[in-house]
Amino acid sequence: MPRLPAGWAMSSLGEVCTKPQYGWTSKADKKGDLKLLRTTDISKGAIDWDNVPYCLKRPDNVEKYQLQGDDILVSRAGSVGISTRIVETPCDTVFASYLIRFKPLNGIHPKYVELYLKTNGYWKSISEFSAGIAVPNVNASKLANLRIPIAPVNEQHRIVAKLEKLLAKVDKCKERLDKIPAILKRFRQSVLAAACSGRLTADWRQRNPNVEPASELLTRILTNKHPRNSGRFVNNESYHDNLPETWTQCSLGSLCLLITKGSSPKWQGINYVSNGVLFITSENVVSGHLNLENKKYVEEGFNAIQQRSILEKGDLLTNIVGASIGRSAVFNFDETANINQAVALIRLHSDMNRTYILNVLNSPAIIDFMNRSKVDVARANLSLKDVSSLPIPLPPSSEQLEIICRLEALFQVVDRIEERYQNANAHIAKLTQSVLAKAFRGELVPQDPSDEPAAKLLERVRAERETIQAKTSGKRRARTGRERTVRKKGEESKEAEFDPIHVRASNKSPARSPKKRTSRKTSETRPAPLDSIETNEVMAAFRKACRGRGAMSREELIKEVSQVLGYRLLGSVIAERLKGHLRAAIRRGIVEANSEWVQPATRTIEDYDRGRLVEAMRSVMQTGKEYPRDEVIRATAEYLGFSRVTANVDTVMRSAIRVAIRQGDIVSDRDVIWRI
Repeated sequence: MPRLPAGWAMSSLGEVCTKPQYGWTSKADKKGDLKLLRTTDISKGAIDWDNVPYCLKRPDNVEKYQLQGDDILVSRAGSVGISTRIVETPCDTVFASYLIRFKPLNGIHPKYVELYLKTNGYWKSISEFSAGIAVPNVNASKLANLRIPIAPVNEQHRIVAKLEKLLAKVDKCKERLDKIPAILKRFRQSVLAAACSGRLTADWRQRNPNVEPASELLTRILTNKHPRNSGRFVNNESYHDNLPETWTQCSLGSLCLLITKGSSPKWQGINYVSNGVLFITSENVVSGHLNLENKKYVEEGFNAIQQRSILEKGDLLTNIVGASIGRSAVFNFDETANINQAVALIRLHSDMNRTYILNVLNSPAIIDFMNRSKVDVARANLSLKDVSSLPIPLPPSSEQLEIICRLEALFQVVDRIEERYQNANAHIAKLTQSVLAKAFRGELVPQDPSDEPAAKLLERVRAERETIQAKTSGKRRARTGRERTVRKKGEESKEAEFDPIHVRASNKSPARSPKKRTSRKTSETRPAPLDSIETNEVMAAFRKACRGRGAMSREELIKEVSQVLGYRLLGSVIAERLKGHLRAAIRRGIVEANSEWVQPATRTIEDYDRGRLVEAMRSVMQTGKEYPRDEVIRATAEYLGFSRVTANVDTVMRSAIRVAIRQGDIVSDRDVIWRI
């Protein structure tokens, strides 16, 4: 612990705030007169009050849970540790049960506490509190014990004023920087759109009017193709408007010798091995290039079964399943390789320039065409027929070479700007924490020797807290006494009402009260209501229920999951809710299903392709928020139903993070990563 400046004192969140309070348990509703602020509502930074729902069940004592200005709320589950300070509420609002409320006492600046809860020191404590827990969470007592350095009152105000000024500048700078990735992406897409419409090379055509038109190139390709393919897949419908006179439009199939896809090794009874046939999956296919940082291999027998999808150098690959549909790359390796069912192989005629076609496949018009052609079932997918019918704007061969040359020059400029942006963004992220660290070390503003020491402030705060607790305890004792009196009177009246001897024969001895039977069932611990169980816990139950099982009906699986969760009887309400969770388990790749049966989709973390893991990782991260790498690994593993992070899970997830960094889905700065 760094040495505190003169006049400062170390305290805890519980010592400088009122007693921590859990929120109100209720479902959300779209209509009502009392809003319900949840963890979800504070996780995205500023609260969007228009989207905060209402309480379905109103508390008996609204004032107990009603939010007031300068209340500080901390999430205890889900986005553990996320906090916010309430400035004002547009209407009556209570806070939900996954939030814990702290209210700074007199002399403690609420914004001073709010800013401390954004420091790396605070997040380190949160990580330590939730370490080793299957589902990360913190409780009120842990948060109350959180250590916080307290400055003298006047210095707190000076620190807050200085931080507000500096962080506003940092935020404005970050806001401008955050626009750069979108600008660069739009620029890339605009350049590709110009290239594939002829606008990029309009001046070149004026200087080179006597070139062989693309129609002759297409005729030559169709004539030289294998007889059974000749003339197929010609697209007569105009998709690209206003193409130059020397250009033409055709289907991708018109230019290809082969369009096919691979298969799943599991379906063929083939195993993954450390050395064998290089196996390309959708995670390897990044827009414009193949990422083979993490190679997979399958047994040699896979090529004997899937001969049609064996790759040749120069083949184009396009993702046709999931969120990465449309990402295309060229296979430029001499290694023997094959592909899975999520990747389409496109083998062009030798007269076609594959680099030009690769750029067309990654262009906005073709990506849009793919997205409109895809079919959404459990996961979006494109058929091979869809791929074959892609409308290709075809320029003359010589103009294709000019387009490629101009694209490469422009994209090199973009790459240099992107590198500078990454460096600047990493610097800004460090700058915020650097400023906060200086503030709470007492180095941001000058100390004033005449300021009252924090130790005296804490004495007054302690006295105030004891006074509040004494009043609360007195009210609680009085309320308990009244309840006991009312309950005793109620029991006497009930006894008089139901005891016939008391009414009819007062001279007889009173009847004995029947002995209460203690049910074994009532003495057992009952499982929590399903809607109070975290979704990740239910996903872990699905994974556990699938362990060692093959295909089964949906009803069988739901019954198994209910038993894993501790429900001895499967009622209709629980069954319906578990059906909803089953859909989530399918989306997360824990279970796969058709109309008749379900079965385990991924028995281990290695069964996930890296692209799917990156999707899951992005689901548990907020855009722009920094996370320790280990925290993301743990959260993603739980999102996918793994109850703990084993060495194998850790290795595979770190590999997926490297893939995401290379793809530009996330940014890394040593052990801290964030989503962009």
